[in-house]
Amino acid sequence: MDKRNIKSQVAMEFMLLVGIALFIILILFTLFANHMQSLRTEKEQRVAESMAFKLQKELNLAATVADGYQREIYVPPELDGIAYTLSYEYDCWHVPGGGVSATRVPCNDPTANFNASRLRISTGGFQPTVQIPKTVGELTFGINRIRKENGTVYLNN
Repeated sequence: MDKRNIKSQVAMEFMLLVGIALFIILILFTLFANHMQSLRTEKEQRVAESMAFKLQKELNLAATVADGYQREIYVPPELDGIAYTLSYEYDCWHVPGGGVSATRVPCNDPTANFNASRLRISTGGFQPTVQIPKTVGELTFGINRIRKENGTVYLNN
């Protein structure tokens, strides 16, 4: 073999090895990126559920203690750098005099009987929802005042 053919073969083999190495690096990078996304998703779910359960615990405590209970809690605008929103769902029913069947009605209906409420924390990817006791008022970001008077839990009132 002459020198030019050997140099060409070495150059081709080198380019082939560089191509294989780049392909392996690309595969490893893709696997790493997928793993990091999975970790971020797990963290988002964990912090959203943790905040939902923390707020549920605070409101359940206020509902079960005696009148005169007061407490301030801080609801951060972000959870470990993750933006989220707070929303409420209410279930209201009208139960006729006999109490046999119930009809779902808007909560502002004067015949409505309050049944349940839920607090939802939405992070975009997750929306954990927890059952909470009946409250007057809603939680907001920042400092929230919780108090109980005459058997009713008030938020920021």
